[in-house]
Amino acid sequence: MNDSIKHLIEESIGTGEVLEIIYLGGSRPGVKRRVVFQKLEDNGDKVRVVDLNEPGVAKVFFINKIFRPEDLTEEEISRLVPDYSTKDFNTLQELYDECSQKVLLREFELEFVPESQKLNIYKYRFFKNGNKRRKLHFSLYFQEFVTDYSISESGELIDIQKPAQRPWAIGNKRFSRFPKAAKEFLKLFKECIQK
Repeated sequence: MNDSIKHLIEESIGTGEVLEIIYLGGSRPGVKRRVVFQKLEDNGDKVRVVDLNEPGVAKVFFINKIFRPEDLTEEEISRLVPDYSTKDFNTLQELYDECSQKVLLREFELEFVPESQKLNIYKYRFFKNGNKRRKLHFSLYFQEFVTDYSISESGELIDIQKPAQRPWAIGNKRFSRFPKAAKEFLKLFKECIQK
């Protein structure tokens, strides 16, 4: 554990001082955060903080994962932060399990609908009176068949159902294999957990 970080934390507890740190854990590892330290926990191994990017949410950070921005280079951060873009997901359940461990920003919600093979991200809009409205932000889904249209000899429009060559979709993008669709979903999902 870095003694200068622990000393900095101990000195700032109870002062309300806002400090900029890099935390190599949580929902946004490696991102600069503006925090207020509140109190030490777990025999001084953890500290309770208020992250100013997520007001109203108290968090507990491991002290050994806290660094001052000037103590790490971008190269060191990328080496220390886990990269999920190289991980292959083979099922929607695996992807959901990974995503559900992340803490979303206040305005987003993750929903898994196994019976229709969908993973949805909803975005909330908050009104002055406290009410909120939910709208689908993006979705990863499976579509076994696609509809094509043709005109019969008599001039009637005919719907033709045929197997989809690219059954996985996110918006207008279509994918033949789930792992590629999952990587695209994670790119969009990352925006919901980072500012």
